[in-house]
Amino acid sequence: MNTYFLLKIKKLEETICEAVSLELKKILKKGDLEGFKALVKSNNIKLDQRLFAKRKGDQWPLLNRVLDGDFSNRNFKGRFEIANYLIESGVDINDSAPYGCSPLCTVLNEHYYLRTSKAKYDVYLYTLVLALEMVRNEKVDVSKLTRASFGILDAAHQVVDIHDEKEQPELHKIASQIVKELVAKGTELE
Repeated sequence: MNTYFLLKIKKLEETICEAVSLELKKILKKGDLEGFKALVKSNNIKLDQRLFAKRKGDQWPLLNRVLDGDFSNRNFKGRFEIANYLIESGVDINDSAPYGCSPLCTVLNEHYYLRTSKAKYDVYLYTLVLALEMVRNEKVDVSKLTRASFGILDAAHQVVDIHDEKEQPELHKIASQIVKELVAKGTELE
């Protein structure tokens, strides 16, 4: 068999089939960790596989998908449980979603856009704590760009700016710590 077809077969094996991808997306959106584990086990899914998409460029890693999109006040804890499960299971913490956004970029972007929703304080807190844990992960690549093609440090600065030090001291402190640790890792503004 020629190399082209072997590569095509390998790519298909790395992508979860369409029907299972649709079910996974629903479970990820609900934040159902036990349902996620059961579906992964029953379908023999590798956690580093990508979700099916009609266009190859739209295939999402599971970690990015669980972190992307509106966090409702009722499902955010479950989604973060799934994200932590994936990270602890050893998925590539730098695997980019479409448009080149890493999981860290995704969580910082989603945190920034929370300000346009009616998210509760805990949702803000959870996203910042997860982002800080990701920054502290020794495998994280802090040089990745965000969706708007600016750096992670730029995104982190935006997050600091939305939390007033006097009105939201805990959130401001965590967001500032993210910036501090990104700078310590050698991240620069774009």
